[in-house]
Amino acid sequence: MGSIYTAFRFFSVFCSYCFSPRIVRAGPVAYMLGAVSITSSQRESLMVKTLFQTPKGIRDVLPDEQSAWFRVEEAIRSIVRIYGYGRLDLPVFEETALYERGVGEGTDIVEKEMYTFQDRGGNSVTLRPEFTAGVVRAYLEHGMSNLTKPVRVWNMGPVFRYERPQAGRFRQHVQFNVEALGAQDPAVDVEVMSVAWQLYDSLKFKHRTIFMSTRFIKFTRSKGCREDVHHWRPSTD
Repeated sequence: MGSIYTAFRFFSVFCSYCFSPRIVRAGPVAYMLGAVSITSSQRESLMVKTLFQTPKGIRDVLPDEQSAWFRVEEAIRSIVRIYGYGRLDLPVFEETALYERGVGEGTDIVEKEMYTFQDRGGNSVTLRPEFTAGVVRAYLEHGMSNLTKPVRVWNMGPVFRYERPQAGRFRQHVQFNVEALGAQDPAVDVEVMSVAWQLYDSLKFKHRTIFMSTRFIKFTRSKGCREDVHHWRPSTD
């Protein structure tokens, strides 16, 4: 009984304090509560002045959109479970030097798109623009290199890039990432592509095409090599 009385007494004092005449005249909250009589035009003007909006290039995910997000997340979890990938959650921000070295100085991401600032201790930190640099940092820091190769991990969460906002491109967006570390085997590359392909398949994507980069492939003039290149041309479903 004593605790009930105490709670009721606190609520009474709180209400008396919040709605006392000397408080309700103090600022916009009192007007919004309707404690002071104002005209509808005054109320509308007050709401406009106190209204905050999301920063440019950022969006909210509203309740009626959550079911679509849930389907995507469930499809991701189902696929990575089949392939034996474990979830690795990374910090939203890291030391700036990590991304400068991991992503590469001189790239657009590092020079134009990173959200970089100094914390209260004077350290330069950056909001996560991508996952790979953080995954490699965690792989080394936590001794994951001693695990059976390849070490399969996946990540999902917000990434931040200061890009020009346009349809389908935001400065904060959710990214899904998979990494297979510690094994130099082309079959692992195919596995990673298969994860993406099966995810798109489970989400009923149509007209899918895989494009393979050849920037790091050493070619010879042999006939066999040309046949291999022909075999691995982009395929379309």
